[in-house]
Amino acid sequence: MIHVADILQPLLHPQNQYRSRGLFLTSALQGAIKNILDPTECTPTIYSTLFHSVLASAAYHLWNRNKYYARYKSLGVAHQQNALSSLRVAMQSPASGADYKTLMMAMLSLVTIGVVSGDGADFQVHLGAANQLRNSRNRWRVVSSQTRQVNEISFFLSLLTRTLAFQPSSTTWSGREQQTLDEEMDLVQSNTCFEFMYGITPVIAGTILEMCRLGEYLLRFQQDGGNSSSIPDDLLEACESLGEKLLSWRFDLETISSIQANDVYISTIFYHQAHAWHHAALVYYYRRIQSWKSADLTQEIQHTMEHMHAAEDSKMMPGSPRQGLMAPLTWPATIASLDAIGAQRDICRRWWERVLSYGLANIDKQWDVVQQVWERVDELRQCHGVGAPDGMTVYRSLDIHILPV
Repeated sequence: MIHVADILQPLLHPQNQYRSRGLFLTSALQGAIKNILDPTECTPTIYSTLFHSVLASAAYHLWNRNKYYARYKSLGVAHQQNALSSLRVAMQSPASGADYKTLMMAMLSLVTIGVVSGDGADFQVHLGAANQLRNSRNRWRVVSSQTRQVNEISFFLSLLTRTLAFQPSSTTWSGREQQTLDEEMDLVQSNTCFEFMYGITPVIAGTILEMCRLGEYLLRFQQDGGNSSSIPDDLLEACESLGEKLLSWRFDLETISSIQANDVYISTIFYHQAHAWHHAALVYYYRRIQSWKSADLTQEIQHTMEHMHAAEDSKMMPGSPRQGLMAPLTWPATIASLDAIGAQRDICRRWWERVLSYGLANIDKQWDVVQQVWERVDELRQCHGVGAPDGMTVYRSLDIHILPV
């Protein structure tokens, strides 16, 4: 349990919800105790879901590390099914909504299984359910730190999925007031766990949210048959302001609340992870908002991957914990890799092959998708030359769904 919890976090931290006295492990242990005390109990609980989710994730991880042990895969499948059935039964209980935190964590634990196993696109269903649960309490303002954390985890995982969904906005643009802080931006600004859970600063997380919103509005205008001259000026101004915000970002101007500066080991890793997120956010902005071509992105792609490599190098500092912990969040590398061209793909390839050692099948899955995109881009360029679609466009056409973590 502890080993899997440490792998799933990019930075070791005492407030890790998946470890020590965190909600995830504590609730899973309650499920284990219930199972031991009364193995014949036929009424599953939310705690049973967490218990089976932990065992499923651990079993899948052992199988990923050694494919000869097929029994671990069988164990993973069995516990995954038990986790799903336990949650279904528990949700039918009249008291299912009484323990909001545990219910949210149970839903997120099913996403965790998928990250370890690399299994299908079920994460969309589980994150959708978590979003519905979170929205049912979006008016609640006085909540515990644990509740804020699980809300932030649910929100950010959904946001990363949204960055690669490329869906148009469901509403029309009605002015700059739509860029005011809402419930989602409140979650970003509360920042109880973004730094150590994802290696990202709240400012960059906020810009990714804004890019999704603006990109969705722009796509709606395009699909409605509009051209650049028909886009409202205040929407164009919002896009321009966002780019200026990204270009003016400086790490030393961020207020880092959860990473101790005197912890050289963790703060060094975080420094490189945060910079990788920033450069990848610029790649995403230039592609999605400004419609740049891959050839124009080489500098930011290079910077992104250099920092991703540097973060991994930092984990091998003298006196560091044992190797194989703290798997990185992959979003920066995924965004950079999709539009990498020519020799620049080599630095991306080395990074992906490097992080396969963490034994998380979702990483293998993303690397496979990146290679599919590269292959298709090369085929199209042979046929159509420089006018062929770039990596991000090709990814959209493949209709593939990945969770970039």
